[in-house]
Amino acid sequence: MRTTLTACIAATALVLAACGSDDSSPSGDQGEVADLLMTAASEEGFELDSDCVDEKAGELSDEDAKALADAGLEGDADISAAGEAIGQEIFSECVDASSYLDALIESFGESDPSLDTDCLRSALEGKTVDEIDAELFDAATECSTGG
Repeated sequence: MRTTLTACIAATALVLAACGSDDSSPSGDQGEVADLLMTAASEEGFELDSDCVDEKAGELSDEDAKALADAGLEGDADISAAGEAIGQEIFSECVDASSYLDALIESFGESDPSLDTDCLRSALEGKTVDEIDAELFDAATECSTGG
């Protein structure tokens, strides 16, 4: 899930950089990418802090922002390493960890009936997004009922 979300976020984040406005909401390609990112998060079942996304998006280059806007949610934008880093920052800093955990648990619970989702929630609750990702595999292994 993180790979898909990171790709969407990275693409969205890059488009936001060109804004340069004093308004809290980006415009142009940046605004389009911000909207795409918020939509993708909603569809995946987690929440993003829109102010955080807007702030981070302001750090993107015009080129990265355009590439991301042009690629949209389904595309594969060719962006700079700096743009990729901003996408990672958005994922780490702007995603609500609790809603991210809820979305992961729902997804895993639907796809793996042998997973004790209460155990998984208990193991990962209160963690940051990065901690959830780092500990997810081990926690899922520990919480598997084996059958």
